[in-house]
Amino acid sequence: MDFRAFILGVVIALALIYLLLAVVIQRLDREPGFRSLQVGALAGAVCIFLLSLQGMVSPVLSVVMANALGVLSLLMLWQGLYQWHFLRAPHRIWWSLPVLMLLLGYWFTQVQPDIVVRTVVVNLLMLVPMVGLASLLWWEAPRASSKALHRATALVGFVMAALTAGRIIVAIGLGLPAHSLFDPGWPHITLFLGQVVGLLTLVMLIVALLVTHVVHNLRNAAGIDPLTGLLNRLGFRTRVQLLLQSDRPACRHCALMMFDLDHFKRINDHHGHDVGDQVLRRLALDMQAAAGPEDLPVRLGGEEFALLTFSEDPLAQAEAIRERFASSRAGLPDCTVSIGLVPAIRLDEHQLRAAFSRADRALYEAKRLGRNRTERAAPAAAEHVYKRAAAGD
Repeated sequence: MDFRAFILGVVIALALIYLLLAVVIQRLDREPGFRSLQVGALAGAVCIFLLSLQGMVSPVLSVVMANALGVLSLLMLWQGLYQWHFLRAPHRIWWSLPVLMLLLGYWFTQVQPDIVVRTVVVNLLMLVPMVGLASLLWWEAPRASSKALHRATALVGFVMAALTAGRIIVAIGLGLPAHSLFDPGWPHITLFLGQVVGLLTLVMLIVALLVTHVVHNLRNAAGIDPLTGLLNRLGFRTRVQLLLQSDRPACRHCALMMFDLDHFKRINDHHGHDVGDQVLRRLALDMQAAAGPEDLPVRLGGEEFALLTFSEDPLAQAEAIRERFASSRAGLPDCTVSIGLVPAIRLDEHQLRAAFSRADRALYEAKRLGRNRTERAAPAAAEHVYKRAAAGD
């Protein structure tokens, strides 16, 4: 096998993976850190390209600039992931790393050539952002939507850090017979190839992290009502399934209330749909203001809303929403809301499905009794038949 061709093929593959990361980021939503990740990917691609030119161009380009860009690439990937998770960049002191690499690389390549010292310096400066990147992903994994992928990427980062430390140890203890990437020498070339394979894996995992994140956001967006910002039916079902899978005792008993705006058709007819949309948003805001941290407010459709609540006093919570909505004008036409309340249910699929039917009957009883009121549902064991309110309610 032509060893030079093999190494060249590996570094070109790595450069293409870096370019893939840059293209993927370009196509994704602009979130904090994505620009840094893109710059890091492009810097990595240029770094690998310059490294592949060793022996064909000046060492200033193929060694000094390449290594400085390698450090910059890892630093930008670390910074991008840091901004993505914490919405702020790491301390500015870390920007000294690529500058230091440029100066020391030039010194030990052109002024006082020493491949051993240069290798130690390069890998030591690469080790810092690598450990930072891996540690960040590991500690943030429990709070991420893709825990396993975060942990896998972090483990690859730690393996990369170990290989990088290994090159430092080998350079100090055994010296380096190789003077370029294409001069085979054990164990230098073995560790180098391990670093390359690690980088390929790391970059592909970062691509997977970003794509998974965007898909997660799209799924969440699909479960949100665009007008009010509340959950829609799909989002509500998804969140309820998560609650059903939870073992938290506090989430096992709840109450359900259903809301329907009184005479909403008149508001749309007399004031227009834009004003009607503002009224819907107003009710959504009042529901969110009264909801607890685990409560699930949802827009069922049209002027119908629901709230799955874990409040200890759901009747008081329902009345607070009703009274606040009736008194919050803010330039909007007068409008009230009727509420049907099922005060105590066990959170399981069967009871929840039955609770919606009971809350719906209680809601229309509130309409029948004059609107702008909260009506408690009849006991589950009782058999009651309610007539729906007149058309136009």
